[in-house]
Amino acid sequence: MDRVRWTGRSDVLFALAAAVLNLGVVAFSGPGVLPVPAAVVLAVATGALLLFRRRTPSLVFLVSAVSGLFVFFAAQYLLSLYSAMLYAPDRRRPVLVGAVTLPLAMVLPFLRDSPWAAEESFYVLLVGVLGGTLGCLVRRLVAERAAVQREQAERAAEERRAEERAELAREMHDSVAHQVTLMIMVAAGLEAAHPGAAPLAARIREEGGRALTELRTMIGVLQRHGPRPAALRRLSELSELLCTARRAGLDITVTSSGRAAPMTDEAQHAAYRLVQEALTNAARHAPDASITVELTYRPGGLDVEVRNGAPGRPGPDGGPGSGRGLSGARERIQALGGTLEAGPYEDGFRIRAALPTTGSDDYSE
Repeated sequence: MDRVRWTGRSDVLFALAAAVLNLGVVAFSGPGVLPVPAAVVLAVATGALLLFRRRTPSLVFLVSAVSGLFVFFAAQYLLSLYSAMLYAPDRRRPVLVGAVTLPLAMVLPFLRDSPWAAEESFYVLLVGVLGGTLGCLVRRLVAERAAVQREQAERAAEERRAEERAELAREMHDSVAHQVTLMIMVAAGLEAAHPGAAPLAARIREEGGRALTELRTMIGVLQRHGPRPAALRRLSELSELLCTARRAGLDITVTSSGRAAPMTDEAQHAAYRLVQEALTNAARHAPDASITVELTYRPGGLDVEVRNGAPGRPGPDGGPGSGRGLSGARERIQALGGTLEAGPYEDGFRIRAALPTTGSDDYSE
């Protein structure tokens, strides 16, 4: 429980009230086994201890309980035990109640020359039970209120994130989706006006349509309140991705070894995106180089490796990259407990990742 502050206004009020009530005990019930001046000093000093009931609740209670061996200050005992049960760490509470309250109640009759010693011992137990019970109840109420406040804060934060995702989705739709749609329309016009360019225009329309479909899917993901994507790519879709890349002119060889094992949807999606990113990089930087895609299944995991040879000619000018492709793939794979390495290999470039394989059922290529 948070005890950053040494004292607060309630602590001052507790201390003043306890000191006044303690002095009342000395005035009306006697100084106990102490001389009157010593009892007065003890009454004020123990009352002042309640200024530190938040910072050192266990110590305040222990000192208050020991003072009861000389003069039993009921209010002091009640307030200090209440504070200990409210602010002390959980592991100390049963020790405080059992090791202090009961022995004190047993010792009092032998230290006081009073015909009401037994009644006073019972009174100590009664005050102890009351103070401990109140402290536990208030502690539980405080914890429940804090839990409700945390839940409300998390809900408010999720609503803010949902609003941000919705705003981002709108921006993507208004800008990127619009431009891709215009590209498809221009390709359709080119195909109609120049029959000789029909194959190229058809490919542009096809790839633009794929991009627009995927973009709309991601916009739908951003507009949802839940964090899980509505549609995840699977390894069974790799064949279509590879066929598309081959039609674009890439020379790709695919090998698969080991016994295919079930994979989670997230792991399949990460593997698909990794291959997609590797093929995109190869098309940009080494379009005429041979590309090898290797899938190696092993017990508990899947190794994905994509490498290409040296480029024979510069790649097409596709504009500057965002720099987020490989870093995004690495973050996605590491979140699943996997690893990713990327760098020069022989005379080309290689991307290699290790992914865990657990759960799911749609995992074949």
